[in-house]
Amino acid sequence: MNKYVAFLLIVLALFGCKHSNRQPPISKDLGTVVVERENLVVFPVPTPYEVTDALQKTKVRFNPDFLNPTTNYSHYVSTLSKALNLGIYATDLSYANIFNDSQLTLKYFDVIKKLSNDLEIIGLFSPQLWQRIEQNLNNPDSLYKITTQTYYKTYSYLFNRGKGDISAIILAGAFVEALYLSAKSLPLSQNPDYIYKKVAQQGFTIEQIMSLLQKYNETSDYVEPVMDQLSAIYRIYRKFVYDDDKVQYNKSDVNLILKIAVQLRQNWVNMK
Repeated sequence: MNKYVAFLLIVLALFGCKHSNRQPPISKDLGTVVVERENLVVFPVPTPYEVTDALQKTKVRFNPDFLNPTTNYSHYVSTLSKALNLGIYATDLSYANIFNDSQLTLKYFDVIKKLSNDLEIIGLFSPQLWQRIEQNLNNPDSLYKITTQTYYKTYSYLFNRGKGDISAIILAGAFVEALYLSAKSLPLSQNPDYIYKKVAQQGFTIEQIMSLLQKYNETSDYVEPVMDQLSAIYRIYRKFVYDDDKVQYNKSDVNLILKIAVQLRQNWVNMK
């Protein structure tokens, strides 16, 4: 099974079920079931691969300068900055892997390992996993599978240990970085309409992320500022009309989403 087919199997039902609503509804079927020893966990949103994969399909050239440098890791001191940038780095890893830059992919695995340890996500990067990563550096499909499994396990680990707020913040960081990469790639694309459409289709994703953040808003010290900052993007997405796999949108609205996402991303990567 290639990575594109595999991705289709993990996308939310909201990308596969028929809807006809002015605003993106929350699907009753939330997504992929992740098996953990303690519980069955439903992974609520697509992995960062969908948008990064879309960029490659539009024949955008790979540009590592778009990414959050791994050297910024030492700047992240607070729990909030670590969680947001773990999500950002997860999308950057996907971008590097999609474009087959194995050495850069390894660097992003390493910085994700460090941030995971900082956030007390224990045992995620075992010696065995690290060996698998090194053995498959020149095999993007295998790295895709390893990355996706790691992404699931991170979410599941946090969810099962009462840290759902941190997992939601990681998802928010990954989502905003995907929008940021879309914004940077759009002027360089041979098929910009495809990127516009892919960005417009993410209304269901932000609906789920906002729902998760709201769930933990009253009990978390970290969620409220993230919700407040995402709300401007969320309001624009709620203007779009979704019907099955079609979406009605204005490019000016998508451009505004991307403009806000670029500024938000810059704020997050510069956090301490």
